[in-house]
Amino acid sequence: MKITGIPLRAPKNKHQGISLNLNCFRNSHYQVNNKIKKYIEEIVAVKCKGKTTPDPPLKLTYRIFRKSRRKADLANIGSVLDKFVSDGLVLCGVIPDDNTNIIKCVVFEDGGVDKANPRADLLIEKYQPAG
Repeated sequence: MKITGIPLRAPKNKHQGISLNLNCFRNSHYQVNNKIKKYIEEIVAVKCKGKTTPDPPLKLTYRIFRKSRRKADLANIGSVLDKFVSDGLVLCGVIPDDNTNIIKCVVFEDGGVDKANPRADLLIEKYQPAG
């Protein structure tokens, strides 16, 4: 299953947006973080409608397309993104839970630069252990 176009920014209030990364998450008020989480969960629910996932265990691969060529820490972006998206997948019933029995592997890949549409695309596939 593939989900495309997950935003890397969310509205903070009427006039400002906030980047989805660990630094902004850590420094934001819990009410702002909760609002952003709900925003991402709603987007995930809409994008997942009518789609099915393979049976667990699962591997989640995020391909992150940045807005600029500035150096980026993929884990910084991915950690918050994965938390919100995984919770959204559970909330809309696409996966039964986001624990380690269901999700065995999470990968963050650099998709390069897309100035017009910075985003994350998610591929959910059956986990195949190495070896």
